[in-house]
Amino acid sequence: HGAVKSLLKAGKTVHPAVEQGCMMCHAPHSSQNNRLLSSAMPGLCAQCHDPKNTKKIVHAPIMGGDCTSCHHPHQSPNKAMLKETMPALCFQCHPDSMMKQKFMHPPAAAGDCSACHDNHQSDFTNRLVLEGNALCFQCHPDKEEGLKTKKSTHYPVRQSCVQCHNPHGTENPAMLTAPVPELCSTCHPDEVMARTRSLVKHGPMTDEKSC
Repeated sequence: HGAVKSLLKAGKTVHPAVEQGCMMCHAPHSSQNNRLLSSAMPGLCAQCHDPKNTKKIVHAPIMGGDCTSCHHPHQSPNKAMLKETMPALCFQCHPDSMMKQKFMHPPAAAGDCSACHDNHQSDFTNRLVLEGNALCFQCHPDKEEGLKTKKSTHYPVRQSCVQCHNPHGTENPAMLTAPVPELCSTCHPDEVMARTRSLVKHGPMTDEKSC
């Protein structure tokens, strides 16, 4: 018991259930679980916490029923009893290459994955906190206003910002998924090809902005 008390003192955040007594979660004599848990996860956690597996897209560790993939069950020096701070925790499973681009999306550069993604579950693709452009417009209201007020709008913009921009970062200015005019050629191949083949070229088409 002395070792347990010493362990808990080491953590900045202590699980409230632990403070109420070990038997809140553990069976003192025998159990079906190898950690003497009174019931299996995530059902055990759901006795106090709202279920995190009820929406369309559920984080893989939660689907596997193991909350302790990300959270320490007893104590932690980190917020929300995470085993590591974000984004280091996320990069234990996800590649960190998205953080090493020349042009980074500010939330990604700050390591704030939860600004755009729900850590547990969501009804939207990739566990986004909002659907599609609605998420982007939270930080870019000028783009939303432009779509509402301007007479002409670029068709891909109406469909999805991520048709042209990577939401984490790229090697291209403005986080474009490819450099201009290569990106433009995915929808306008004839116009971009004419730029290459024409003997007489329109001046602006030859500078770094091109299209």
